[in-house]
Amino acid sequence: MSKINRHVLGDVASFIRGITFRPDDVTQPFEKGTAVCMRTKNVQTDLDESDLISVPKSFVRRKEQFLTEGDMLVSSANSWNLVGKCSWVPKLDYEATAGGFISILRANREKVDPRYLYHWFAAPQTQHEVRLCGRQTTNISNLNYERCLKLPIPLPKLKEQERIAAILDKADAIRRTRQQQLNELQTFIEATYFKMFGHPELNAYGWDVMPFSEVCDSRLGKMLDAKQQTGTHPRFYLRNLNVQWCRLDLTELVKMDFDSGDRKEFRLEYGDVLICEGGAGVGQTAIWRDELPECYFQKSLHRVRPRSGRAVPEYIQYLMWSLMQGSSLLNSISTATIPHLTGVRLKSVKIPVPPIDVQEKFQAIVLKHEETRSRLETTNDIDEDLFSSLVQRAFKGEL
Repeated sequence: MSKINRHVLGDVASFIRGITFRPDDVTQPFEKGTAVCMRTKNVQTDLDESDLISVPKSFVRRKEQFLTEGDMLVSSANSWNLVGKCSWVPKLDYEATAGGFISILRANREKVDPRYLYHWFAAPQTQHEVRLCGRQTTNISNLNYERCLKLPIPLPKLKEQERIAAILDKADAIRRTRQQQLNELQTFIEATYFKMFGHPELNAYGWDVMPFSEVCDSRLGKMLDAKQQTGTHPRFYLRNLNVQWCRLDLTELVKMDFDSGDRKEFRLEYGDVLICEGGAGVGQTAIWRDELPECYFQKSLHRVRPRSGRAVPEYIQYLMWSLMQGSSLLNSISTATIPHLTGVRLKSVKIPVPPIDVQEKFQAIVLKHEETRSRLETTNDIDEDLFSSLVQRAFKGEL
């Protein structure tokens, strides 16, 4: 067990606020005389460099506002649950700074190892404490820097910090490898879909084209009723947030009572396809595979049942995924307020219908890879638990 001295964050690191600018100051990245400006959307588990903007370098008033390798970007003005979210800044091949809704957390390298600081700050317990340092306004939370800098941080000697950080880096690499395997598996299935069927709007293989309503039966679910949530026999009830792309998230479930008529009308059956009708996740699609006993669905979800001999659930799932990749369907349901894929609109969408034997070949590939994904996810959950336990031990001086 290593000896740990107690300090506060402000003893070993400092926050540097991001720059401010107007929308018309933004330029394309890497233009002469500009610097890349990181925004909230770039602050992910790893720094997301896929969508960058730039601003004139003259907006960077102080040299310290330029990012250096080993900095952390911290979301400092966001929804409450995202305040404190952080990204490690790797070595960048361009000059960059931070925008007004994020901050730079910079380590004093004479006192703290940057990777040690990163693992401590990104740890779930620290993230929770950082969120509690937010000042809530009407619809946004702002990080209170003064309070955050007073958070206690365990601080062994620098050499010990480096040793702990190296252990956590190795453990983190293992769990990231597992996640990469899951990502590659999903990418393989998506690529297989396009190889077998092409993009549905192009219909390069010349399949028959039919309205969605001739291929599948669909209907919306039942409105959530608070009075029915206290019934004598509540049943599981899926909402929009439970349906993600090609998977179900069953971590947040509600229950509602249903009478005999509604149980017959709204009960999910194995192989039903669920499509989000509206909101930020509009169009997201997943297949129900009897993950829970006797389950029903919300009015903002379409339940789609492919007709026998016309389509299989796996084809419909990835058809929806492909249609929502910047296609005319996405454009037709986008509005100035909340986008909706109404029942009428869904039924009218014309889709290519490949021969059922071709669809069944794709179905077999998906099912095989879902089995593999399930095993990987189980192992990934174990990796996550082990890493979380390792982090807790590290900052208790037990490594």
